[in-house]
Amino acid sequence: MTKFLKISFLCFVISIIFIFSLEVFARFKRPSWHSSDSEIGWKLKYNFSHTYKNYDQIGNLYYSKFITNKDGLRVYGKENSKIKILIIGDSFTADPYAGNDEMWFSHLSNKIKQYSKNDVTVYAGGGGGYSTLQEFLLLKRINEKYEYNIFILQFCSNDFGSNLFEAETTGNNFNQFFKRPYLDENEKIVFYDSFFANLFKTKLIGESRFFNKLLFLYSKYKKEKNLNNIHRNLIEKKSINVTTKLLKKIRTIIKSDKAYMVNCENSSKGPNKYWKLIAKDNNFIPLDLPNKAIEEALKKKEKIFFSDFGHFNNYGNKIFGTSVFKQLRNYENFNF
Repeated sequence: MTKFLKISFLCFVISIIFIFSLEVFARFKRPSWHSSDSEIGWKLKYNFSHTYKNYDQIGNLYYSKFITNKDGLRVYGKENSKIKILIIGDSFTADPYAGNDEMWFSHLSNKIKQYSKNDVTVYAGGGGGYSTLQEFLLLKRINEKYEYNIFILQFCSNDFGSNLFEAETTGNNFNQFFKRPYLDENEKIVFYDSFFANLFKTKLIGESRFFNKLLFLYSKYKKEKNLNNIHRNLIEKKSINVTTKLLKKIRTIIKSDKAYMVNCENSSKGPNKYWKLIAKDNNFIPLDLPNKAIEEALKKKEKIFFSDFGHFNNYGNKIFGTSVFKQLRNYENFNF
């Protein structure tokens, strides 16, 4: 073996050991709450429990106890409660920026219990970065397993883009569009097909903290494609159309008479300015009071965010969940 081959082999071995060590460290320090799923793309881990070390927007430390059941749902309240609520959403519902007992849905549950004098159970599912199609596929999977009186779909402004393959490929969010399913023009579910996308859909690479971090960093520093106004408007129109189709699909399988939508962001930019209209058109009742409450808190310069300045900390979740209850009681007497 030549000296060059020996050095190359030694570098290879050292690299493997280095990557393996980083992977073990990352999984130990902050284990992922997601696992790969061939149908949905990714999902919350089943029967998972971990207490996460978090920091709010000004650096204050707080801990979040994150627990899922056998179906990957976060459960709050007694299993045999009279009132049952099913919530499907993205990171604002499914990720551990607050523990199960500090999420917006737990504050909603507590307020309903105080108001109705009945026990309440919340089943909350979804995943960070979920599109409306992924939420539909998850609901379809668990819908017959759970009884619920109230259904809430937690929406977000970026769902419009996440629902459209053409919109996602103009951006730089490889960590999600490599893995997520899309609805094509024939309403057939398809995945992005490329060597690297297929590699990241494998369990070994797809669940690796090291390789996902590399992909995230690459996505962060890669510039989005420049779009002219005509192309941007066309993409927005298509994203509204596909989102409408997906909301209609969700509404047809919901078992409760009334279905609600909350939006984690009240931006008036792009398609999001139409979210309440689209919700109503698909027989959802939009709840916008939480957005108004969050706006009021921001005006007062209250500290409502996790360290990323995007997701809510414990206090932000309390404001959001309490406001959901205040508006929800206009439509429900909670007498089931």
